[in-house]
Amino acid sequence: MAEQLGIQSSTLRKYADVLEKEGYTFIKNEREHRKYRESDVMVFRKVINLKNDTDMTLENATKQIVSWHQGVEVLPLERHEIERYEEPDFNATTLQTMLQDQNEVIEKQNELLQELNKRLVEQDQRFAQRESELLSAIQTIQESQTLIATNTSEDVAKNQGRDEMLMQTIREFQEVKKMIAANKDKKWYEFWK
Repeated sequence: MAEQLGIQSSTLRKYADVLEKEGYTFIKNEREHRKYRESDVMVFRKVINLKNDTDMTLENATKQIVSWHQGVEVLPLERHEIERYEEPDFNATTLQTMLQDQNEVIEKQNELLQELNKRLVEQDQRFAQRESELLSAIQTIQESQTLIATNTSEDVAKNQGRDEMLMQTIREFQEVKKMIAANKDKKWYEFWK
């Protein structure tokens, strides 16, 4: 963050402390370390530009930017600072810079939204394709189950028919066996009877 602003880390911490003293709030993690957002970068840049362009003290520049950020107008304490703020050139340049910074942030947010929207559409398409594949797989499984059930019932019917034919053959074989046994018991002279 300090590199992005072109300042030292210690200077960044000092500016952040002064901003907090003036009522600006940063997001902090569970260890109370500051987490800087894009809007924080914009506020730091405005403080740095205002301090460097107007020879204001850090505290006065910070107070002015925090007031602007919160939507409250605060009059500067010293007379020469009041005169500087009344110069039309300074106001136009500062406002133009602020508007340009805001427009850049809005453009980046729009790009992010478009990218997120694109990803959501792609994800929806993947989900729809996956759902279609799953429905197709379910239909294939159901068709396979129906075919198996049909084949099983046909096999049962075939097996029953085969079993009946086998039983009939066994009965006929037993009758032939009985007849052969009966013929063996007959005497030779009763054979042609």
